[in-house]
Amino acid sequence: MIQEKGIYLTPTVIATYSIPAYGEGKLPDYMVDKAKGFKDKFYARMKVAIKGGVTLAFGTDAGTPFNTFSDIPKELELLTDVGASNEEALFAATRNSSHLLRIDDKYGSIKEGKIADFLVLDEDPLKDIKAVQQKDKQVYKKGKLVE
Repeated sequence: MIQEKGIYLTPTVIATYSIPAYGEGKLPDYMVDKAKGFKDKFYARMKVAIKGGVTLAFGTDAGTPFNTFSDIPKELELLTDVGASNEEALFAATRNSSHLLRIDDKYGSIKEGKIADFLVLDEDPLKDIKAVQQKDKQVYKKGKLVE
């Protein structure tokens, strides 16, 4: 039904990953236990949704506990952990999210006339999604290298 109605799914997988991974001893036990119990069900449901062909958008909740802005590339890896292909994860972060936000006329793909925000990586993220986690990657915003 999600697919039929053209609804985008923005799973923000890192939210279910971070609390079990980093919360022990820092959050109350009940919160960590709840997150651990939810994680397996969430991952299983995401796999079904992705296999069913839902369109993914990209979310991070960056800035929340155990989830910094520098962790954003981890979300791409986590999307593949719940069943997305590398291509689907990359489209979620680019083409699909810009379309959902109705800014795809200017963002979301590299085409003449669009705003050129992109990364230059040593490895191909279509082969290994972790390539986007490269520490010394070049980041371009509006076609200019961000230093």
